[in-house]
Amino acid sequence: MGPLVYLAFLSSAAPARSGDELYEQFTKFLQEWADAVNRRGLFQLSDQASSTVAASPGSSLDPEEQERLTQALAAPGRVDAQVINHIESILQHCKRQEDTLGPQAVLHTVLAQRQLVNSLLTGCPAPLRPRLLSVYSDMSTSAGFHFFNLDDVDNAMHYCDQARAAAHKARNTELAIYALCSMSYFASCHGKAPAGLDFAAAAQSLAGRTDDVLLQVCVADRAGIAYAVDAQYKECMAEFDRAQAGLAASAGQVSPESPAYWYHEGLLASHQSECLLQLGKPQEAAAKANTGLQLFDNSFVGSLAVCTLRLGTAHLQSGEIEEAVRVIGDGALLATQAPSARRTKKVRAARAQLQPWEHTPAVQALDEHLAALGLGSR
Repeated sequence: MGPLVYLAFLSSAAPARSGDELYEQFTKFLQEWADAVNRRGLFQLSDQASSTVAASPGSSLDPEEQERLTQALAAPGRVDAQVINHIESILQHCKRQEDTLGPQAVLHTVLAQRQLVNSLLTGCPAPLRPRLLSVYSDMSTSAGFHFFNLDDVDNAMHYCDQARAAAHKARNTELAIYALCSMSYFASCHGKAPAGLDFAAAAQSLAGRTDDVLLQVCVADRAGIAYAVDAQYKECMAEFDRAQAGLAASAGQVSPESPAYWYHEGLLASHQSECLLQLGKPQEAAAKANTGLQLFDNSFVGSLAVCTLRLGTAHLQSGEIEEAVRVIGDGALLATQAPSARRTKKVRAARAQLQPWEHTPAVQALDEHLAALGLGSR
């Protein structure tokens, strides 16, 4: 039934000028179907269909591409390079949407895509199997990050471990590094320094096998974060120096296809700020957070919100209470624009540190602001 829904959409869709426009048309189409189908049925119908909507830039699908996708759904042995191209395009679209709108906007589609790819692997022609396994790995790591941002660490680790295994089968070093870096980050963010260090060390052992500068920067960043959780200041700063040197040496010549496409100097400064907070150096942390905010790409709304909250926390730990209140309020507003359970928790954690000053006018005004945003601390 999934392919039939998909073909019904294709027959009714207006010509699209871009992949984003086609995706929006499909979303509207599914919403209209909801009037005739119950919610559970709609999700079942959309699982495969949403995974196969083409996001080819600049044009909608032609009849030959429609037929190819339908045949692949019916018979995995008919998978070809064009089918994989379309699936990859939707995954890239979902990644960009998550950057801006948060994990809730894309998790269902990514999991549906992943299920589809898993079914296609059974009969996929041998020459294309490594590429399809790589897509499966990339999807699994993306799903892991979405669960992490929803504050579900167990599922985050589960999906990234499956991503690592699939990347190994595909002989895809870059995606194996990406999965290991993600697992290191998840462990470190939950205070598990030994696991964070072990995963980072495994990623470092593979880093020399890739020319992907952003992945090498990611490895150093994740190792630095793990060292900070383990209270190793010197080692932490050395890794961030290594990451910064990597970005500087690349002179902006990095592949947009890198799994770590979202790394840039602003994000690196933001992560270093978090490490400096953990290491008891709030003034240095504030300076790094300010640097990060000046360099941030504003399309990464969730990361921008987290960096702003770090700056507020750094002001708080430096005794600058009113400035801390102002900045935390700004971070909370940004967090609502790309909502996730993890970012909501960070807002509330920042507010909790203001408990000694909760009766001051500034903190009372912040509480009103948070309540209006639906982020009340109580």
